[in-house]
Amino acid sequence: RAAAGEMKERIAAAINKAVEENPGNEHLQRQVVLIYNAQITTIDSFCLDIVKNNFSEIGVEPDLRIATEAEMTFLTDELLEETIEEVLSSTDIEYIDEFLGRFESKDNIKKIKTVISSYYSEAQKAPFPEDYLEQHRHDYDVENEEDFSNMPWVTDMCSMILTNLKECQGKAERLIDYCEENGLDDYIPSIESDLELFEKLLREDNYSDIRCAFAEGISWAKLKGIKAADEKMKEATAYAQKVRNGYKEEIDGIKNSYFACDLSVLIPRMQQSSKILNALTDITFMYLRKLEEEKRRRKLITFADIEHMALKILLRKQGNEYIPSQIALDYRSQYKELMIDEYQDFSALFLALVNEIIRLTPQSKLFVVGDDWQAINRFAGADSKYFEEFESYFAGDNKRLEISTNYRCAKKIVDNARNFVKREMYENGEYLAFRKESGAIFRVPICEDEYFDKEDKENKIYDECMKKDYNGDVYKQEKIYLKKVVQVIYENLDSERIMILHRNNDISLAKRNMSINDFKSRIGDALCGVYNVNRKVFNQKVDIRTMHRAKGLEADCVIILQADEGIIPRETSEYVYYEIFGDNPQILLTEQKKLF
Repeated sequence: RAAAGEMKERIAAAINKAVEENPGNEHLQRQVVLIYNAQITTIDSFCLDIVKNNFSEIGVEPDLRIATEAEMTFLTDELLEETIEEVLSSTDIEYIDEFLGRFESKDNIKKIKTVISSYYSEAQKAPFPEDYLEQHRHDYDVENEEDFSNMPWVTDMCSMILTNLKECQGKAERLIDYCEENGLDDYIPSIESDLELFEKLLREDNYSDIRCAFAEGISWAKLKGIKAADEKMKEATAYAQKVRNGYKEEIDGIKNSYFACDLSVLIPRMQQSSKILNALTDITFMYLRKLEEEKRRRKLITFADIEHMALKILLRKQGNEYIPSQIALDYRSQYKELMIDEYQDFSALFLALVNEIIRLTPQSKLFVVGDDWQAINRFAGADSKYFEEFESYFAGDNKRLEISTNYRCAKKIVDNARNFVKREMYENGEYLAFRKESGAIFRVPICEDEYFDKEDKENKIYDECMKKDYNGDVYKQEKIYLKKVVQVIYENLDSERIMILHRNNDISLAKRNMSINDFKSRIGDALCGVYNVNRKVFNQKVDIRTMHRAKGLEADCVIILQADEGIIPRETSEYVYYEIFGDNPQILLTEQKKLF
């Protein structure tokens, strides 16, 4: 909301400046007045306005309030427990024994909770959650190979495989250019043979044919050895090998993930899984309805509820289709131009809302701004495919403009980000920094063997700060980590703002966990104790957030905590559940690279 208000002010300032430069322009003079009537809002505020003005249409009370995060955490946990208790004692749910058998024993409650919660969360990302659950109930209903090949999700899977193959083909083509530019000509014949393989695989367009192409065998020509004459050549050969090994691993991963199991084995497994999915769908419906009833009783709504309610107001179900309501038809004259910011965070739910506005007002114009490097909200339903494949979702006379100048960061930050994306994500592009100052990036190693004298006056303060409100053992590693962070902050106190970032809400040091806000408190205690810094100055200048919550913010000095393997990128055993919904470790890893 604050960002929307700031945007209106910035647009107004730009218009006023343009009027000063063109005082006789009547069109600009008119915009000075009109800008304050322009509807510049978040998608949530837009939907809330629809709900407030039409709450009776969907049978809700006007005195609903937005639930706090703490309220929803408590409520969802409570009702999930209640749902599972009913499930464990139920004899009415079809295939319940097959479902519970998937979890080794009825006592494996944590995994059951995770699956139900994940399926519910995925449904909430869809325009119509109950439709989503019902549609996916039959995802594994298959009798033979033809049924399997014609399944919608198998068709989508084939499209994804072909997209991955084209990306690998592009990487190989760019790698040949790189080899030519860096004197690695001996590598080129092997990479050209890779391109022949990609061309062969890309000739097919359905599951059976793609499967046969992979079954014929994937072989990779060995790279010819190149003796590096200097450090530059050594770096070039290492980079070329890394890129090639990367797309080889992707292709091998596709084969192992999608074609390792014979259909004669896979189809009976799917038939068994169909029973499990059917039971999971019934259980998720049970949980969804309990949650909706309890929220309505307590007169609570979430932001996701607001968006779903707005869509229910704008659309009416007629058979298996949704048609515009009279309210939606009344909106048709209101919007001649629709401008969307942060388009990389677009979701299926937002698409349904925007499509409805555009469908009702075909004369309207759509303008979107986004940055796919900032596409880090997949967990909330965002999908970068709407950015990458914009033309296929909004057909017509489209025009795409590339913005390659970064106005926010110093030159060294932009250069390092560009090199990171080029190296880790194999993207090319001349992204430039507008700001002239260089900036700085440096790594602060944490050495566990570093000597820490407890009797030293300063070290005693660090020791006391880590012991505060804690009855367990305090380890040297924790105190050294605190000391390093405090030193970096003190050396940069002339900065207007210092931002401390962590991948998660909790930080794990040695053998204990604490919230990042708890860690910030200890940082403040140590900084004030060791360097006699005013606590008010610390509170004004220093902020700590997760990486996701810091998106869009600026700071003069940024400290990334625990840039360690296993944390950035984050590793979790729950990846197996995400794969149920079309994600895979490679997709999630790419998003975490963008986050970093």
